[in-house]
Amino acid sequence: MRRAVAWLVILLAARGASAASARLTVDPVKAHVGDALKARLTVTHAPDETVDVAPLAVDWGPAQVLSGGWEPPGEGASTRVWSGTIAIYQLGAVTVPPVTVPIAKGGVPGSVATEPVALVIEATLPAAKTGDKPPDLMDLKPPASIPPDFGPLRSALIAVAGLLVAAGTAWWLWRRYAAKLAAVSAPVDPFRKLPPHVWVYEELEKLLARRLAEEGKIGLFYDELTRIVKQYLEGRYRVELLERTTSEVPGALQHAGAPADAGYLARALLESGDRVKFARVDAGPSDCRAAVEEAYRLVDLTKPAEAGVIAPPVAAAS
Repeated sequence: MRRAVAWLVILLAARGASAASARLTVDPVKAHVGDALKARLTVTHAPDETVDVAPLAVDWGPAQVLSGGWEPPGEGASTRVWSGTIAIYQLGAVTVPPVTVPIAKGGVPGSVATEPVALVIEATLPAAKTGDKPPDLMDLKPPASIPPDFGPLRSALIAVAGLLVAAGTAWWLWRRYAAKLAAVSAPVDPFRKLPPHVWVYEELEKLLARRLAEEGKIGLFYDELTRIVKQYLEGRYRVELLERTTSEVPGALQHAGAPADAGYLARALLESGDRVKFARVDAGPSDCRAAVEEAYRLVDLTKPAEAGVIAPPVAAAS
């Protein structure tokens, strides 16, 4: 009876025992103190077993875990792999003790451990013989090579190229349209913001006050009178007259809406000046005063109806 119970206990214990195994490899097995060594821990388990992939302890005896983690499992794989780097800061023959990994089988917790791993750790300075020159220091690690990053330089070059293109486009537009886009100066107002009929009265008074006829400057007097009359009619009817001949003035005034009598009176006044300037007809101060009186008549005939009557001070020329 006792023998049967013992066999039953052995069978149950065998049934609950884990079939998982773990193996730790370190590369290289011979290195200098502080070197980063590649470590790979492989756990092989049964389909009904689960490996606890929680972070491993950072102290493996004399070894220190620098980095590492569990790799994603393959589909249907029966192994789990932890890979990382370790470093050892002791000299001589060093043994990494078994690393324990928790597992579970049928909800029952358990564990599996690796075999110890033997390593040889050397100093960074080679052993010196008696009387020899002290050896040169050796680098713990070879110089790291950092690949150049041309991204910022590329972005800066693109920005500079964009600015150059924009500047070139702006310069081309300026050369092409500068004349068209130049500010146009405001036209000179010959009437000094006065109504044309008020302006012409003042100009005729100024012309008489210059006493050109008394000084014998008859031609200049008629030049000024012609300019004043044409400029007044231009401002009153918004028509160009300064560059027109005397014969063209009546038609232009009639087309602009002036009374027919205004065209006849303007032509007669301008022709009197043409005879003096071009036909060399003799004229004196009295003829000049008469021409100014005709100019006043023309203004009174063509000024706006609401404007009052201003008496012409022709006597100022006497």
